[in-house]
Amino acid sequence: MVTRTRSIFYKPRARKPLLRMPRPQARQIRQDLERIAAGMTGDADLKPLRGRRGFYRLRVGDWRAVIEVTDDMVMVWLVGSRGQVYKDLAAMGL
Repeated sequence: MVTRTRSIFYKPRARKPLLRMPRPQARQIRQDLERIAAGMTGDADLKPLRGRRGFYRLRVGDWRAVIEVTDDMVMVWLVGSRGQVYKDLAAMGL
């Protein structure tokens, strides 16, 4: 069986908060994204976003990442605190 890894891309609105957040949570988000890209969602707290096909929220403590998963990539749209990420998501119209 051949395991295919998806590429991970970060939007600017996701990269900046990831660099500024506490290191343990940032490390956990990156590790979870690597597992998701490899097709192994096992321990990741991942749920689909209602009304947005292909979009998911990844939860690590009080931090959230909004991602889009396709056959060949994982796009990280937003990273932020629990309350702020959903406000930003609505403002972006995603």
